Amino acid sequence: GTYTVTVTDANGCTLSFASQLNVNPKPVINFSHSLACSNLPVSFANSTSISSGSVTLYEWDFGDGTYSTSNSPVHQYALPGNYFVKLKATSNLGCTDSLIVPLAINAPPVASFSAVNNCLGNPTQITNSSTSYPGSTFSWSFGNGAASTAIQPVISYTNPGNYTISLIVTEASGCTDTTSNSITMTINSAVAPGV
Repeated sequence: GTYTVTVTDANGCTLSFASQLNVNPKPVINFSHSLACSNLPVSFANSTSISSGSVTLYEWDFGDGTYSTSNSPVHQYALPGNYFVKLKATSNLGCTDSLIVPLAINAPPVASFSAVNNCLGNPTQITNSSTSYPGSTFSWSFGNGAASTAIQPVISYTNPGNYTISLIVTEASGCTDTTSNSITMTINSAVAPGV
């Protein structure tokens, strides 16, 4: 618009004049991100806007010493922890703005288990040795159509054969880990007398 500028010298004399000045808009920075786990890449969704003109440069600082100039980058953090992500945007007329957002990268669980007593007709005890935190959930699949959400499940197989047991551990943060083990169910054989 039109702005009035007043200049005053050391003697108190003033001079005012009006001038047309083009004031250009700054980018309005905004972005979101996907689930933040150290075992998964984080996707950043850039939703920066500008009322007129265009944004010609994006500069990302992920807070771990790495950078990007992509519009909506994908970045994987090597370690869990708290980081500050900065996005700076520059318009085609040279106007800039930036936004800094804290980002907590969560440590994922480590899914692990073993199965003992693989004889048909006897219950198979699953020993859950996963590394997880309070509030975690466990999703089991036993390879025979059965499933469970118990921490230490017990399963009985009715047919001999090879079965793949799978475990998905999900933290309260949403971070997950998956593991599978194969077991072979054998039929109990009678013990000969005197043996």
